[in-house]
Amino acid sequence: MFIHIGYHKTATTFLQQYIFPNHPEIEYWNRHYPKYKWLADIVTCHDFDFNADEIRLKAQSVSSTTKVKLISWEQFSGAPYRGGSDSRIIADRLHGVFPNAKIIISIRNQLDMIDSLYRQYIHQGGGCGFDSFLNLSHECCVYFSLKHLCYDRMINYYQQLFGTGAVFVCLYEAFQASPYEFLSQLFAFMSLKSNSFDNKIFMNKTNQGMSSISIAIARIVNRFVYSPSFNPNPVIPFIAINSHFFRRCLQGYLDPLLFNRISGKRSFISKQRRVQLNDYFRTSNRSLLNRVDLPLKEYNYPL
Repeated sequence: MFIHIGYHKTATTFLQQYIFPNHPEIEYWNRHYPKYKWLADIVTCHDFDFNADEIRLKAQSVSSTTKVKLISWEQFSGAPYRGGSDSRIIADRLHGVFPNAKIIISIRNQLDMIDSLYRQYIHQGGGCGFDSFLNLSHECCVYFSLKHLCYDRMINYYQQLFGTGAVFVCLYEAFQASPYEFLSQLFAFMSLKSNSFDNKIFMNKTNQGMSSISIAIARIVNRFVYSPSFNPNPVIPFIAINSHFFRRCLQGYLDPLLFNRISGKRSFISKQRRVQLNDYFRTSNRSLLNRVDLPLKEYNYPL
């Protein structure tokens, strides 16, 4: 059993849609299929109701082939808009259900990750400005924590649970630079052949971002319209007029016709904030290099 836990925003959706289901040696357990819906219990089940033995029996009952079993769900790495506060308990639950599993963890330069997570926050209906987003209190129902992106802590914990050799760490930037090499290394860890994929699939963008102008507009609109994640009781009480509707209008029409030509996509991180974030993550990334050999310097991770 192999379990890909994310992080979020590291090409997980692309892998789940185009790679994992189409490799002939992989039995991909897609949590969206009725057969595997019980996988959600590992994340969502209340602590007093969670039973690792029951879930393990369900897993054994659905295993029908001799192919390599793979689960991929970025929520296993923790909920980013709850500060990743559930990441450790999910790790314990995964170990309780699949004690002999091998773990795949994909990470991304923290500064790029923060920018991408903020954009996703707006996409899903958030209304805070960037600085306010970074400083949301943990007492709020939605908040962000830089500690969630101190990768060394989670990787170290998974190595303690499953064994150092059972944890494979890969970089989102390596996938962007050379998807075939990235997949070759991933499949080698899984003892699989490197399957050939149509080059066209690497042209697909599963999560297209909005322009900076659209982000600014959406942030204001989101305060008034329905969002299941961040604004379930909006000023405008019509569910049909929601954050997703406005996102489609901005992203599908105004961006390609106008906004991308004016502003494109710019980072929300100022020079001063960039210095602060580099200082914050430097120790964590250096600690990570003591455990895993990764080309962090090549991809400008804070060191």
